[in-house]
Amino acid sequence: RSLSRFLVAKYSDYIVTLTKKDKEIWMNKTGRLENITAIANPCTYGIRNNNPSLEARTVLAIGRLCKIKSFDLLIRAWSCSYKDLSGWKLIIVGEGEEKENLLCLINKLNMEDTVEIHPFSDRVEEYYEKASFLCLSSQFEGFPMVLLECLSFSLPVVSFDCDLGPRELVFHNENGFLVEPNNIESMSHYIIKMANLPIAEYERMKLFARSYALNFSLENITKQWIQIIENL
Repeated sequence: RSLSRFLVAKYSDYIVTLTKKDKEIWMNKTGRLENITAIANPCTYGIRNNNPSLEARTVLAIGRLCKIKSFDLLIRAWSCSYKDLSGWKLIIVGEGEEKENLLCLINKLNMEDTVEIHPFSDRVEEYYEKASFLCLSSQFEGFPMVLLECLSFSLPVVSFDCDLGPRELVFHNENGFLVEPNNIESMSHYIIKMANLPIAEYERMKLFARSYALNFSLENITKQWIQIIENL
């Protein structure tokens, strides 16, 4: 990796990273301060005219069911939350090698009535449209498209503040809550807090989520690439 960074820095006109944190890493590793820029992926669904509500009483989580996504921590956090959230459900959408272990954990915690695991869907937008907010429990992310997608549907977020991606998209107390990584109690606290937000606060977070997602429209991201190409 060090050799590849050296060669890329030496022979490239531009280095484009996916996140601002990646840009900092490249700058520190290569010593280059110019011609390194971060360009994120564009928002897959565009900006939707979605109007989520806490009345939906649904917490959504989406991703591959593997260890690095730490859905087991989310389920344990939910086990500390759901008794204070009457009528709420946690819906996890995804497939993966950890599915059976997660189902066993749900059964062990006697939460079959309040946690559901749904198979991956090519119409995942239907889940965004029915959710109140989204949770992300990963140990590590690159650029988490699921967060960008949910923001484009005006959904606030509760996310572990893991490396590298959530901090690029989630601003604490603005469009969601960033939680100390792997801290189950803190995740539970902020799930309850989000579910019980005053309506005005929830509406403010929705608006910020949608407005921030506009920065990642296909048009805006395309302009950034065109600017680089025209400068070559």
